[in-house]
Amino acid sequence: DAMAEEIPEIRLALSKTFREPLLPQDVSRAMDRLSTMSLFSDLSEEVLWAIAQRLLLQHVPAGQVVFAEGAPGDALYLVDSGRVEIVSQQRTVESGDFFGEMTLLTRKPRSTGAVTQEHTNLWVLYRSDFDDLVTRYPAISVALSRELSERLAEMDRRYTESHLRNLKLFAGLSATQLEDVGRRLKPVRYRQDEII
Repeated sequence: DAMAEEIPEIRLALSKTFREPLLPQDVSRAMDRLSTMSLFSDLSEEVLWAIAQRLLLQHVPAGQVVFAEGAPGDALYLVDSGRVEIVSQQRTVESGDFFGEMTLLTRKPRSTGAVTQEHTNLWVLYRSDFDDLVTRYPAISVALSRELSERLAEMDRRYTESHLRNLKLFAGLSATQLEDVGRRLKPVRYRQDEII
């Protein structure tokens, strides 16, 4: 570690090539952490153990890109130690949190980038392992679908609130009042020249 501090290029070179399975004590810690995360909290100990067995340790030095916007969604990341900024969301993910799960479900390219704010150790679950785990343990897919549904609902609430706030009619309302108005709105589509 002292050599890596003196020669930062060593840390960067290792981070790009070094992927190591978790040590037995890390697998236990990973199971404990997984059980407290909303995404995995309802899963059995057997499923948590299966997930923890597939995690790989990746060290990412401070200020490095974990993934860029538009990159293929090939992994879910759990932060063991350190901090990661989710760029377009202006959100920081810290020890015990996870990110990158949306693209495992949607199979679309990354909608944002992730950059480390300090030296960070990540536990990484790659798509091939994820796909195999979902086949073996359908409860994982159910948990991810629930998380996706909650995230989409939250994004929809924020989107509605930001648009309502731009209307003069609603400009003076509080966030709670805007949320109440947003819940009462129902989207309706009309064809061209159709009478509303």
